[in-house]
Amino acid sequence: MNDADTPNDGRQWLRSELERTLGAPIRKFVPNYAESVAGLILGIAAVCGASALAYAAVMKTAGGVSPIGILVALLVLLFGVMCFWMGMAGWKAGAKVFVCPHGFWYEAQNRNEPFPWDQIERVDETVRIVRMYGLKSKIIFGSSRTFREFDVVRRDGHKFGIAHTFVRASDELGELLRHEAEQRSIPWTTSEVHV
Repeated sequence: MNDADTPNDGRQWLRSELERTLGAPIRKFVPNYAESVAGLILGIAAVCGASALAYAAVMKTAGGVSPIGILVALLVLLFGVMCFWMGMAGWKAGAKVFVCPHGFWYEAQNRNEPFPWDQIERVDETVRIVRMYGLKSKIIFGSSRTFREFDVVRRDGHKFGIAHTFVRASDELGELLRHEAEQRSIPWTTSEVHV
């Protein structure tokens, strides 16, 4: 990549330009929509449940309208709207990552941003170890779960965060990044956080 095509020149990159600059994609990582879909389903279910509760509260035959029933229905409706909104926000926040011979680029919210290997200043890895509580969680996951997050920083200061909630197979992407960082002597720091 030459200096005339710096990544942070403020323009929208076309896929053909990215492929010409970074090479054809070797591996594609897609957004992780699992939590977003769960939020959307939970939101729709809560809105439907709120509607049923409101109908039951209004149509109560003995004693007229139930104010407590209406209040509960409104709270369930509010919960459903919040879950739906959070699911939509997660859906929009997901990113596709394309790993190429000369770098990678991500596509998020209709914007492409290149990260050539020679323009990456450092990679910061955060390992989050989450202690699991409850018998069911311990049986399924063990006593703790580990999540890895990566912040890739370009020389111009632009940062791209990679987490399991936004990119499916983020650990695999992290291993690809680690391999490239080792080959190209890109500084890599790892910090561990216990939650």
